[in-house]
Amino acid sequence: MAKPIALAADHGGFELKEAVKAHLDELGLEYIDFGTHSTASVDYPDMALPACDAVVSGQCDKALLFCGTGVGISMAANKVKGIRACCCSDSFSCEYTRRHNDLIFYPIHNQNHSNRLKSHWPPGNPRSVPPSVFPVPSVSLHI
Repeated sequence: MAKPIALAADHGGFELKEAVKAHLDELGLEYIDFGTHSTASVDYPDMALPACDAVVSGQCDKALLFCGTGVGISMAANKVKGIRACCCSDSFSCEYTRRHNDLIFYPIHNQNHSNRLKSHWPPGNPRSVPPSVFPVPSVSLHI
């Protein structure tokens, strides 16, 4: 049985998170919403860290994070050991970052449209390239 997807957003990403939740509901995919639950101002690290903890602990497999630019929330997520987050602003980046980097987190900025992710989330098998060119193990050695 698949584990739920962790979702988190600051106030700048709240509306997009809600749109993505509706899409996940349509697909019948489970998720845990770690907040925020309104457009009231919040600090993105306070939203990102509980979602990161859920992935690191094994409660969730992957996560989608949302903020105004996607950059701040990805910086916060990448401070957590075991997390690999990259701000994906287009479908190509989303697909290939998953394929080549076994991305765990997808920080998304509010200027994106949730439709761009529909063909790339939930991500499939990242190992569409031979293991010899899969860079994650070498990167992990340096963290």
